Amino acid sequence: MAEVLRYVDPDVVAGDGSGDSWINAYASLNAWEAAEEIDLDAANNTHRVLCRSLSGSNDQLECVISNWNTSGPDPWYGITIQG
Repeated sequence: MAEVLRYVDPDVVAGDGSGDSWINAYASLNAWEAAEEIDLDAANNTHRVLCRSLSGSNDQLECVISNWNTSGPDPWYGITIQG
């Protein structure tokens, strides 16, 4: 089981948008979901998303995690979004 750690910051102004660090953070949860959707189906991985906003703005858009199959009794098993 592996942990997949990604970063989201709507105020990101540089970086490559890969989400692998604060410098390269995704600009929104929707951008994270779109880029990571295939990986979300990977068996037995835990996905953790760290969210922040340096300027105090926030990401008000709803994030729909599409086509994601979960395992275990809790429908959100294996995903944690922290902000």
